[in-house]
Amino acid sequence: MTRWAPERADAYVAALVANRDLERQFEQAIEDKDHEKGCCLMRSLIVHAAGDAGMARSVRVCSRLHPARGAVRDPPWFDAHCQGMRRVFCEAVQSGQAVQRCKLAEKQYRSTVRRSPRRHTKFLKAPFLDKLDLHALLRQQPRTRPTP
Repeated sequence: MTRWAPERADAYVAALVANRDLERQFEQAIEDKDHEKGCCLMRSLIVHAAGDAGMARSVRVCSRLHPARGAVRDPPWFDAHCQGMRRVFCEAVQSGQAVQRCKLAEKQYRSTVRRSPRRHTKFLKAPFLDKLDLHALLRQQPRTRPTP
């Protein structure tokens, strides 16, 4: 993955100009009307130039498991405890521990994630429920006229 850095634009252009070999291959692919190869060569030319200019970043294979901090994808109830359980589960799988240990870590992680929305909802409701007299609200209102 590349990220544009304006301060390195000159180095990027110099790397594009210096890579004559890929440029010739690209031109040959266009003359042969091989669009797939041309597309691949154009992408390679851009990625190589970005790498030479210092604009390339390494892409994580497991980016789905390791989102950026504060990612929008994580729901509000997915708190630090859930993240810790996910970390324990991923470490157990990656370290190659026994199958039973991995299954136990997965079971703990899933149960934590399953209970977390309920816990979060109770946490959000707590300030309102503490101030109200719930029993008085649920009590039947007295009738204005008694039955004869």
